[in-house]
Amino acid sequence: MKTVVVASLDGLAGACAGALAGARAHACAGVLAFALLCASCSQKSAQELGDAGNLALGRSDHGAAIVSFHEAAEFSTPGSAEFVAFRLSECEAWCGLDGARAATEFLSLAGNQPERVGVREYVSLIAKLSSRQHYEAATGVLEAGAKRFPDDPKLDELGHSLAQAAANAGNENAVGALKNLGYLGND
Repeated sequence: MKTVVVASLDGLAGACAGALAGARAHACAGVLAFALLCASCSQKSAQELGDAGNLALGRSDHGAAIVSFHEAAEFSTPGSAEFVAFRLSECEAWCGLDGARAATEFLSLAGNQPERVGVREYVSLIAKLSSRQHYEAATGVLEAGAKRFPDDPKLDELGHSLAQAAANAGNENAVGALKNLGYLGND
C-alpha cells in the first residue's frame, strides 16, 4: 500500500486529484480521511486560539487577545455561534486599545449577524466601552442598539447611566449626542 503524505492544502488537492485520476480507491479514502482529520484539528485549533485569547485578555494583553480571537474566528465557520462568540470577544479586546475600533467591529458584526447579536451583546459592549471611558464609541453603539431594540428597558437604563458618566467626565461630544438621543434633559 502506498502512503500519501500531504504537506499543504495544495498538496491535498493534488493528492485527491491523483487518486481520482486512476489511483487506487483506498488512496482517495485515505486522502478524504486526512481532510476530515484536518477539519477536526482546525476546530480544536480555534478553541485553543480562543482559550489563548481569554488568557491574554485576563492579563490585559489586549493586542495578543485581538490576534488570538481574530485567528480563532478565521478557523470557525462564518456565521456560526462559535464564530460570533470569537468576534464578540475580539470586540471586547478592542475596548482596551481603541474604543472606536471596538464599536466599528461590533456594529459590522451586528449588521452581518443580526440573528446572533442581540440586546444582551449591545448592553455588554456599551458597558465595557463606558467602563474604559470610551463614551463617544459607547454612544454610537447605544444609538444603533436603540434603533434595533427601541423598547428595551436595559438599553434605556444604560443610556441614562452612560449620559451621567459622560457628563461627569466632561465629554461634551458624548453628552451632546446623548442629549440628542433623549438621555439628558435640555437644561
